[in-house]
Amino acid sequence: MPQLDVDANGVKSYEAAISDISLGVQFRFLTENKLVPYFGLGPDFITGDMKHVNGTGYKLDWTYGGHVNLGFDWFITPGVAMTTDVRGVVAADGDIMRGSTKVSEYRTQWFQGTVGFRLMLPEKF
Repeated sequence: MPQLDVDANGVKSYEAAISDISLGVQFRFLTENKLVPYFGLGPDFITGDMKHVNGTGYKLDWTYGGHVNLGFDWFITPGVAMTTDVRGVVAADGDIMRGSTKVSEYRTQWFQGTVGFRLMLPEKF
């Protein structure tokens, strides 16, 4: 689970851990070139935990939203591609809970970039 520090007036106040369960589809622009662009979209389901520096724990209630991504695959071989991807995620405001009491809300929006390798399944097994 990715973790991040939450600052208030430049001072670390909380540590948060966010889980994003993401589903999606990618639409590829098939070309004869080794460089293949794509775009994608799909739903995201987000939850997490947050802890104040004094140790008080909070639960980030489930919220939902979606993502849009753009990227390129550069095919080294027909089954291996180097990939780069930029994604934006937006979700509805979620509740911050202490036990069963709502104490605040959180807004989930971010951009992320990914660079890596993609392995493709063969057309025939």
